[in-house]
Amino acid sequence: MQLKVADLSVFAHQYPRAAENYEMAGKTSMAGASGAYNAIDNFFKAGLCALITNMVSMKPTLIPSFSHLPKQQN
Repeated sequence: MQLKVADLSVFAHQYPRAAENYEMAGKTSMAGASGAYNAIDNFFKAGLCALITNMVSMKPTLIPSFSHLPKQQN
């Protein structure tokens, strides 16, 4: 259930909530014998959500920092 909530949170762009749910799912899957592989996947997804959360919160400060760079020609 936690994985489904986490997946839906990602689609709704609620990354902090998704990271928490992926982390809880990772901790839960560590209890099983074969759950280590699932736990690694869940902790990886939690880390990605945490990085996205940090990047989204930094976006207003990053744009002025890079405004002096020349525009890319296509």
